[in-house]
Parts: sequence; C-alpha cells; structure tokens
Amino acid sequence: MMNEITMNALRKRAAGISRRRVMLAMVTAAIAVGCSTEKILEVKDPDVVTPGSLESKETLPALINGAIGSFHNAYVGPGSVNESSGQIGYSGLLADEFVSAGTFPTRHEVDQRRIDLTNGSNLDQFNFLSRARAAADLAARRYASLDPDAPEHSLALSLDGFSTILFAEDYCSGVPFSTFTDNGDIEYGEPLTTQQMLERAIAKFDTALSVEGATDDLLNLARVGRGRALLDLGRYDEAADAVVDVPDDFAYIIESSDNASNETNGVYIFGENAKRLSIADKEGTNGLDYRSANDPRVKWAPALGASGDTILGQDRSTPLMLQLKYPDRGAPAEVATGVEARLIQAEAAMHGGSGDFMTLLNAARAQFDGMDPLTAGDIPADEIGKTNLLFRERAFDLWLTAHRLGDLRRLIRQYGRDSESVFPTGAWFKGGNYGSDVNMPVPADEANNPNFQGCIDRNA
Repeated sequence: MMNEITMNALRKRAAGISRRRVMLAMVTAAIAVGCSTEKILEVKDPDVVTPGSLESKETLPALINGAIGSFHNAYVGPGSVNESSGQIGYSGLLADEFVSAGTFPTRHEVDQRRIDLTNGSNLDQFNFLSRARAAADLAARRYASLDPDAPEHSLALSLDGFSTILFAEDYCSGVPFSTFTDNGDIEYGEPLTTQQMLERAIAKFDTALSVEGATDDLLNLARVGRGRALLDLGRYDEAADAVVDVPDDFAYIIESSDNASNETNGVYIFGENAKRLSIADKEGTNGLDYRSANDPRVKWAPALGASGDTILGQDRSTPLMLQLKYPDRGAPAEVATGVEARLIQAEAAMHGGSGDFMTLLNAARAQFDGMDPLTAGDIPADEIGKTNLLFRERAFDLWLTAHRLGDLRRLIRQYGRDSESVFPTGAWFKGGNYGSDVNMPVPADEANNPNFQGCIDRNA
C-alpha cells in the first residue's frame, strides 16, 4: 500500500442548472450553491499534504481537495501516465466496452481476460484506487473529529463509499483495505470479501446521509451510491427505496482540466491522443453492439485521416473508433445520476417491487436527446428477455461510467448466467483465445501486507 497520499487540490462548486448543460456549468458554476441538481468537482493545482500535519480545522480543505483529486485519478484517470484511463477505461477493457488498440502487453492481458498477478497496468490502477479510498477515509475521519456537521464530511464519506464499490465490482474477493494513522503510519487491513466491501460501502453512505450539513446534492450522491451497493448485493427492494427521492435529472459530476497533464480526462487521452483504446462492437460474440446499434446514448466516431480513411490505433493494425462521451481533455464525468436511480428502481420492479418497469426505463431514457420511449411491444414477456433488456438499457444509459464490469459479474452471480455467455469469449482478435477472468486480481505487490495471502477467489 501507499506510504504517503499524493493529492491534487480541487475546488467543489455547485451549479443551479440541469444535467443537460455540463459545459456551461464549467463557466457558471459559482451560482446557486446548495440548490442545484448538478454538483461539480473541479480540478485545480496539485498539492501534497502529509497526514501527520493535519491537526487543525484549517487543514480540512486540503484533505477534501486531496480526496477529490485522488478519486478523479482513480475514476477517470489523470491522463499523464501510461496507465491513465482510470477504472472507466480499465474496467471497460475487461468488459465489452473497449478493445486494446495499443501495443502494451499488460493491457492486452486485460482485454483478453488473462491478467497476470505481476501485470503493471493492474498495479497502477489498483494503486490509484487504493490512494483514492485512503485519502477519502482520512478526510472523513478528520472531519468527524474536527467539523462533523460540515457538508464536506458527507462528501468524503461518499467518495470512500464509491471507491469501495469500485473495488467490490472490479476486483476479486479478498481486497485488503489498509489505512493511515494520524501520524502517517500504515495500519495494514484484513482482506475483505466482495460482500464485506459492499457492506462497508453501505455503512459509509449511511453515515454520509446522517451528516447534518449535507446538501440535497450530497444526500442524492449518497442515495445513489447506497442504492448501487444494495443492488450489487441483490437486495432489490432496499436498493429501490434508497434512490426513490433522487430526481430524474440529478447528476453529480467530477471535472477534469487541461491546466495540467495529470488533471486531464484520461479516457479521452487514451483514445484520442494515445490511440490505445477503441470502442468495441459485438466483442467476442457476447459483447453488445455499441457502434452498430447507432444508439444516441453511445456517442462515437471513427478516427479519420487527411484522406478520409479510418486511421489505425497505436498498434497500427486496429481501426481506431473514438468515444465522444468525453470529447476533450477537460471533459467532466458523471459519478452518480438520476438515470441510475431509475434503473435501480426498474430492476426492483422486474423482481416484483413497486413501480412500473417500462415507465422507469423510459424515465431514464428521457434524459438523453434523441431517445424514443419504449412501448409495450418492446417489453419481453419472459424473465430472461426482460433481464436482457434491462442490462442492455443499463449498458447504454451508463456507458463508460465504470458500471459494465460490475453488471456482467451480476449477471453471473445474481442471475445464474455462465461467464462464457456473458463476457467476450472465443478467439481474441489479435490472436489466441480469451481467458476466463471476470475481475481483476489484487496485484502481487500487495504481498507486503502481512495479512494478505492472495485473492480469496476469482469468482463473479
């Protein structure tokens, strides 16, 4: 684990506008704090703060800024290093959203579902996420002791909760969570099962919801996170109840910035600049038709050369298909949305809970320009058909937001699907066959933790 926390100082600001105007919010975000349906976490200059120096209330802004910056790097990627596409890019590569258009064998292993314990890409992403969780945990503990009613206390707890969810959804069972003591020493943690990680996340969101100064935006952030963790546990009715008050147009957004290379949107950098990620289409038989469906929710385009021909990726063999969800270096990314809240409720309705399945799916669809509503004829009568429709809607509504890998695992764990009917399988497009990985392993370097003996299991 880390022996220090490196933090990017960021400012959080609120915008009193809808989720449909993200780019405008970057300019006018200083208005209407506390009453918006969109919250923005904005990247600023990097900073380094040691835990032992944080002994007064005046140091709390540096801690929360560091937690935001660390979460940005883990989620979107900092765009400044070779492994910079964050959990969005990395989990999308193991699932069916991206294919590897580069030459790095470590990323090929991820795309091919054959991740070695010594994989350097896996180590970098694990460290980014570990740093994010540790920074949020430290900030939350210091707020609890110095300013417990501050809204930032709720934010720190939610960032910890989302980092924990990403570990539970993307990595094997048995991730050890180490923490920093107040003097900066490492306190090694015991490995947690996937269920224990999700229960830990729920506890963080429960506490975030109890913070007296939490704004409506922060309450909705915690509600969506709590609902997501409960859904991962198969507690469908509880998950639906958790998000029932979240507005359809709610969006909690983390910004990137083109001010410095380590603050940029790493998903954009790895596609447009590095040419190492290409949008998949029907990958390995089971992958969804992200490109050929021509769905308005999946914005992409071929990378064209001067002659109008599609150019190739860094490997000079894979046609480069670019995502346009994050169209520039400073593109923001959604962490939690009302769209996800409606999808959680729809899944509960499919299992017999309250609400109408089609109406809830259409409420999510309505947040995207150009989307027609589903009609009764679009809803399959059988359980398998409904499940397929739900997870397709989730894949397109939540495209490139680090949800797809967790959903593929849920299809196995909660719906009884076989992994080879869910994940890309068969012949890999660069030679050889896909492997059997359905998650990422804890890297070999974690062996410095005396409590860690390897993944408990690699099951979904």
